[in-house]
Amino acid sequence: MVSSPEKTAPSALPEERVRYFPVEAGHSDYGRSTLEGEEQAAYDRLAAGILARAEEVELTLSGPEKLNRILLCIRRDYPIISWMSNQYSYRHGPGGGVFSVHLEYTKSPEEIARETQAVWEAGQRLSANLDPGLTEFDRALILYDRLCGAVEYDRFSPAQRELSGALVDGRATCEGYAKAYQYLLSLAGIQALTVYGEAEEPHAWNILRLDGEYYHADPTYGDVLLSDGRVFLSHAYLFLDDRAISSSHTAYQDERNYPVPLCSAGEADYFRQKGTLISAASREELTAGLEQALGLALANGYNAVQIRLEGEALPFCQELLDSGELDGLMVERGQARGAEISSRSFDEHTQVLSYLLE
Repeated sequence: MVSSPEKTAPSALPEERVRYFPVEAGHSDYGRSTLEGEEQAAYDRLAAGILARAEEVELTLSGPEKLNRILLCIRRDYPIISWMSNQYSYRHGPGGGVFSVHLEYTKSPEEIARETQAVWEAGQRLSANLDPGLTEFDRALILYDRLCGAVEYDRFSPAQRELSGALVDGRATCEGYAKAYQYLLSLAGIQALTVYGEAEEPHAWNILRLDGEYYHADPTYGDVLLSDGRVFLSHAYLFLDDRAISSSHTAYQDERNYPVPLCSAGEADYFRQKGTLISAASREELTAGLEQALGLALANGYNAVQIRLEGEALPFCQELLDSGELDGLMVERGQARGAEISSRSFDEHTQVLSYLLE
């Protein structure tokens, strides 16, 4: 696991930054924590320059080959930065190890100001009334639910891969979802990062830190689209460890990612925390888990009742599904609470059984 060294405050920034970036919230320090010594000092100067939209930033580095890594960490720590070009150049400065980095931008100062303000306002709306006294688990869960409810997956959205696409337009693909969740978590004081890899196709998701331990979360997979066009909110890919996520997600192990932390705790697993993880071949445990999941769905306005199966519960529940007994039990429990069950689905990667509500 990567440790987080003490962060030194960057030097004072020009008034221009204050005008275009009125808040310091909404970014992570994780990428910076993976750097060392002179790299962190260069990170601070470059980040300050980029946020002030400086064209030239002078750095002291033992070699220019570190610039790509430093810029990658800045981009990942500040998901708001969508307007910096991938192109940059550098020249040797007046002394040994001194470089002048020339930066390029794809948007005007006025466009940056409008986008930043719109993102900030959207972030404030989605994180409104979030009690700071809540646990990190509860804050992260509320923000996940709100984000999934506010964004629609759309491959044709102009800003589909950006923070503004998710938060302002409400239409994004996986990268937009992940950047938005990272941003919202950072606003709530929770360290988070965006991870790039494969999940049947190129994909992006999050790792976040809850009570000192790291977990995977995939808000894109929180919006499940069914063949009939309906969408339901799923928690199947929320707060998973490396073992649980590995059956469906593989992070890139190259320059497309910074070093990602180990996610091995498992204690904050959503279903374990909510009492809806079924592990025994027991009708009593299964019934209690379904009742708990149904109560959660009704209390929170979820449109799906979800339990996760493991161990002996998997073959046991499969038999009950084959016989129709489990479906009948769920319909009966739903009717007793005034809820109608419309259909079910099963995620083989996470062993999450979902019953959709009308």
